[in-house]
Amino acid sequence: MDSENRPETTENALRASPEPAAPASNGGTGSQSRKVVLSLLWIIYATHYLCRVNLAAAQKSLSADRGLSKQQLGGLLSLLKIFYGSGQFINGHLADRLSPRRLIILGLTASGIINLLFAHQDRYGWFAVLWAANGYFQAFGWTSVVRLAANWFPPRLREAASGILGTSYVLGSGLSWLLAGWLTETFGWRYAFWSPAWICFFVAGLVLVYVRDNPGQTNGRASAPVAPTDACCPPVEHSRHRAGMGLALGCLAVAQTCLLFGYHGLLDWTPHYLAEVGRISAGSAAGRAFLLPLGGAIGCLALAVISRRHPGKMGLYRTIVGPLVVFALLLVVFPAVPQRVPAAVPAGLLVMGSVSSPPASVMACALPADLCGTEAAGRAAGLIDASGYVGSALSGWLSGKVLDRLTPRYGPEAAWAFVWRMWAGGVLVAAGLITLIARWMARAERGARDEGRGASDGGAD
Repeated sequence: MDSENRPETTENALRASPEPAAPASNGGTGSQSRKVVLSLLWIIYATHYLCRVNLAAAQKSLSADRGLSKQQLGGLLSLLKIFYGSGQFINGHLADRLSPRRLIILGLTASGIINLLFAHQDRYGWFAVLWAANGYFQAFGWTSVVRLAANWFPPRLREAASGILGTSYVLGSGLSWLLAGWLTETFGWRYAFWSPAWICFFVAGLVLVYVRDNPGQTNGRASAPVAPTDACCPPVEHSRHRAGMGLALGCLAVAQTCLLFGYHGLLDWTPHYLAEVGRISAGSAAGRAFLLPLGGAIGCLALAVISRRHPGKMGLYRTIVGPLVVFALLLVVFPAVPQRVPAAVPAGLLVMGSVSSPPASVMACALPADLCGTEAAGRAAGLIDASGYVGSALSGWLSGKVLDRLTPRYGPEAAWAFVWRMWAGGVLVAAGLITLIARWMARAERGARDEGRGASDGGAD
């Protein structure tokens, strides 16, 4: 979602699982136990980002120290996205069949070790191998967190829990920027990978001591294996088959690819852009870039509150198409802001975050369920998430390549402006495809109403 950007299947997975028991834990009430578990799950997934997006804040210093081009930096970003997206398919199945608690410990420990090794390398080949492996082990995090939340929270509490967990990847990304930026500026880029690794080890220890796979284990009872029908992601063959659903799902997959091409491009390159064009330190650039995920968290929470007060009345145009159009316009305009109106940079970043994160979340979570039904929501969301990471991986490599080509000819400001417009183009394509899906869903709804009206009239006769 994390967003790396992201919560891929939280809400749907939480809804799909059977209601667990709610015994007291360690002498506390069930409600208190769930609060502790939810807090730990938030910390667990936010911690994953300390060892995943730290490269974004350290890449300018890394480039200067090791002589790496922007295309090479973009290649590292793309490798992580490719292996992270691939890992979602594999690790999602493992989380349904093995202990999600143990998978989290494995993922955090392996990611921490990889970051330690990365901090002690000097050759690009080793950077690439290690960062690709980091992407795969990072993929243990989200699917396992979703599985644990489904085990601990009954249906009536899962919507609120999923909303709170959804902010972990947004704020975790921003906190990682702040920490990595400060470490890079104060001690050098190697500490941006070395220090977060030890935080991952510490949180893995917390998981080992305090987290259990389900409430039953807190009372000394072994957990029952998850039945196939209780899994987070039921097989696609059990889904409802509606005319045109496959085409609409394909459009959504392409739309997510285009959106994350722009959205993840913004997240991956903003600290570097602010440091280079704004001529500020890595720490200051990371501090300003933190406003993007902060705005994203505000936007997601606002959407959740509005949707809860007005259920079923928001529609795709208000939740996705409108914000994406605004987002694309801001991407076109913003590159001129640091030079002409420097004071407006914080406001621009905050607004961009608030209008970009909610559409990405809806497209990854709620819309697949609307198109395919609850039975296939998990598998559909997995397809959409994987498609999005194709665009994310392409964005990292292509943005770096374009910057390397254009900067010597036209200067950094013009090169960056072109890249930002390239991201805006992807976002506009996504908005257009969602518009087509909205029209198809409206026609399908009208058709269903007409069929129901006809059936009732026939029964009356």
